[in-house]
Amino acid sequence: MIARAIRSAALAAALAAMMAARVVAQETMDPDWPCIQVLVPTISSAVVWDGPSIEGLEARWRDQVGVARLVGHVTQRHVDADQAEQKIDAFAESQTTADRNAALTAVFAGIWEILNEKRQYMIERIKEFTRQQNARANRIENMLLELEVISSDSSPASGAKIAKFRQNLALEVRIFEDREKSIVYLCELPVKVGGKIGVLARAISAQLN
Repeated sequence: MIARAIRSAALAAALAAMMAARVVAQETMDPDWPCIQVLVPTISSAVVWDGPSIEGLEARWRDQVGVARLVGHVTQRHVDADQAEQKIDAFAESQTTADRNAALTAVFAGIWEILNEKRQYMIERIKEFTRQQNARANRIENMLLELEVISSDSSPASGAKIAKFRQNLALEVRIFEDREKSIVYLCELPVKVGGKIGVLARAISAQLN
C-alpha cells in the first residue's frame, strides 16, 4: 500500500507540473508557443539589413545562377557563419564594381527568404509538438481520474487490471517528461537561424560599394 501511494503521489506531482507548464504557455500571445523566447514569426529585413531595398527581389534572385547557388550553400544548416562569410567574400570579389551591389542585394534577398522559411517551419513544428504534449497531458489527467475509480475495486480479479493500468500510466508520464526535456533545445533552433540571418546580412553589407 505504501509503495502504491508513493507511485500515485509521484504521478500526481508529475501531472501538477504539466498543468503548470500549460498555464504558463496559455498566458502568452500564442497558447501553442512553449518557449521563453518571444515568438517572432518572421525576421523583418529592415531589422538586419541596411543595404538597398530587396522589394521585388524575393521572386527574382533564383533566376541568377551564381546568386542561387551561393544562397543554397550558405543557408544549409551544416554551413557555419565563418564558412558562409568566406563564400560571400569570394562571391563579392568575383563581381564587377558595377554589378556588385545588385548581386549582393539579391544574395541577401535569397538568404532572408530561405532562412525565414526555415524558421517558420521550425516554429510550426514546435507548436505541433506543444499540441501533442497538451493532448498527452489531457490523456494522463483522464487516466489518473480513471485510476481512482478502478482502484476502489478491491476484488482479487481487479488486481491485474489495476497493475497493468498503472504501467500504462507510468509509461505515458515518462514519455511526456522525456519529450519535455527537448523543449529548451527546440526553442533555440529558430533563435540560431535568426542569428544567422543577422550575421550574413552584416557580412554582405560589409562588401557593398
